[in-house]
Order: sequence, then structure tokens, then C-alpha cells
Amino acid sequence: MPVRGNRRSILWAALALVLVTALATYQITAGFYQARLAEMRDGLSYLGEAENFRDLLQVAEHIRDQAVGNPAPETLVQGAIAGMVDALDDRYSVYLPADQYRRLLDQNSGSFEGIGVVVELSEGLVTIVTPLPGTPGERVGLQPQDVILAVDGHSVAGMTLLEAVGLITGPQHTQVRLTIQRGSEQLEMMVEREHIELPTVDSIMLPANTGYLRLFFFNERTAQLTAQALDGLRAQGMEKLILDLRRNPGGLLEDALRVAEMLVPEGPILILEDQLGQRLTRYSYSQGLGMPLVVLIDEGSASAAEIVAGAVRDRAAGTLVGTSTYGKGSVQTIIALDSGAGLKLTSGHFLTPRGIALDGEGLEPDLAVAASVPLGMERPNMPQDDQLRAAWKLLNE
Repeated sequence: MPVRGNRRSILWAALALVLVTALATYQITAGFYQARLAEMRDGLSYLGEAENFRDLLQVAEHIRDQAVGNPAPETLVQGAIAGMVDALDDRYSVYLPADQYRRLLDQNSGSFEGIGVVVELSEGLVTIVTPLPGTPGERVGLQPQDVILAVDGHSVAGMTLLEAVGLITGPQHTQVRLTIQRGSEQLEMMVEREHIELPTVDSIMLPANTGYLRLFFFNERTAQLTAQALDGLRAQGMEKLILDLRRNPGGLLEDALRVAEMLVPEGPILILEDQLGQRLTRYSYSQGLGMPLVVLIDEGSASAAEIVAGAVRDRAAGTLVGTSTYGKGSVQTIIALDSGAGLKLTSGHFLTPRGIALDGEGLEPDLAVAASVPLGMERPNMPQDDQLRAAWKLLNE
């Protein structure tokens, strides 16, 4: 009997433990989902009362019951999200399905597969900001401001930027045919996609102790590599610097600010304006470059490149030489979604330290010099490059 009683006591204790554990698990799980539902309700309340969703729910029901093709629910959800972002009427805000989001992260880390052009929607047209140096797009002769009319014979008119990019990109070693409008001329170009390692920084010493530093793109490694390149040039006796931002389409804001701080002495380097019009000034806390500086710019210098050039100009840390820049003055925040997709959302605009907006305007050079040679990956050649030669003369004559 004592043995049987002990077993019964142990059984009841175990059962009680299971009930307590289950109750605790239920409370934790219920609390989690209640919190998530509360977050969802808060988000939906931004869009208004429940009747605003009535049409959306009715359309979903009619598609489910009557639409041909049996579309997958996830396809419809992605389409609804993309439509909501498109309603912002902002060419830089875009919903990125998981594959496109991974591609963007790869680009920011320094590598991706494609033809190597930066594009945007400009007045509804898919427009090339710049072909990246050394990429298939540059080798076939694509240029800033080229308008892409069709991809493999499919017109991109009316497409979102995401849809157009989806047609242009693809696995390496495959080809894509682009129909290009360049001024009054229409061109057909075959481009082979490649795995592209984004160039970031290159440097060399020119005559008369003049350093040359070219930044191709602002990604996660740019600021670090720029600091290393400047140290190397100083070790070789650099007394003045030419910074080449031509054909630099921009990239990550924080890396651009870190580079600007290396060049511009203590004081403001950028003004950020959020969606409410509130302004935040970012500062340099360094001594700057401490030597004469010329910055080369052109119509392919955009976004983060314009931030650096604008800080140099407004703070009188150097002279701008070349042609006017692209004029992209908005800031995008990249947001990871729970599904693995992403959202690139315009969250504000930037202004130069003197409060000058660049969006749609660009920066004018202090010394205007037209390009004399196509700009590629090769090292600088002063006898042929009028812009580079003008920059060198400005520092040495």
C-alpha cells in the first residue's frame, strides 16, 4: 500500500506540473499574439476605419471565387503591398520580394548578378543613372540618361521600377536585349549578364606629390578602404588630393558621411529633413583632410556622391571640377520584413550644409570642364582626360 500511494502521489504531482506548464505556455503564447494583434490594429488604424478595407476584402473574395488562373494568395498579397507602395508616387520607394531584397543586400555588400547599371523612374521612364565602371553595361556603351524602352522586346512603359529591374536582371552568362532611347536616336543593345564585384576604391600618386583617389560606389566597405587609401597616399608623400566621384551613383548614407568627415573639418556636413519637415544636422568632428583638395564630378555623380561633394563645396574644403551632378536628394531607409521580403522607403531628404536642396537640381561645378574621354575602370590618363588635367593644374599651377 505505501508503494501504491507513493505512485499515486507522484502521478498527481506530474499531472499538476503538466497543467501548470500548459497554462503558463498558453498565457505566454496568448500574450504574444494579443500583442501582435494590438500592433496590427495600431498599424491598420493609420489607414482609417474598417470600411476602408471593405472593397479590399470584397475584391479578394471575388478573385478567389471567380478569377481565372487560380492566382496564389501570396501573389495577391505581394501585389497589394506593391500597389500600396506605388500609391506613394515616389520613384525611389519600392516593395522588394525576397529575391529582389537579397539582391539589394548583395549590392550593398559589394557583389550581385546583372548588367551593372543603376536605374530609376524619371517622369515614368526607366532611366539609367549610370553604368558602373567595368561592368557589361559600360562595355556595351550604355550612358547616363539613356532611357530603356523595352527589355527582350517587352515594353517597360507603365511598369514599376521593380518590374523593369526584374526583366533586366538575371543569372550570369545569360543575355538580355535592351531597346534604348538616346536623344532622338533609338538603339538595340545585347548585354550579357555577369557576376559583378562592385569596385569601391582606387588610388595612385600623380606627379608633384598629388594623390588621386577614386570612389566608385558607397557600400559597407567604402569608408574603411578610403581611410586605408588616404594613409597609403600620405605615406608616399601626398601634399594635395584629387577625389574622383565621376560616375559614382551613391550608395549607403553612413559610409558617405564617414568619408565626408575625412575631408571636411569640424562643423556641419549634411542636413537631413524627415517626413514631418524636422531637420537634423550631421557634423564632422575631425580636422578634415588638411591639404588642398579638388573633387571631380559629372552627371553620373548621384546621391551619396553628391552628399560628399556638397559638404566639400559648402564648407570650402575644396573645389568642384567637371559637369553638374545628377540631382538625387532623397534618403531611403531599407526595412526587412518578416517574410524575407524588404521595403525601400523614402524617409526624408538631404540638404547641403548651407541648406541647399539637390533633388532634381544637382551640384554645379566651381570650374566647368566637359568630359573628353569615356570613363572606365582604367587608371587615370591626364594627357587624354581634360577634367583630370584641369583638376591637376588647379592644384599645381
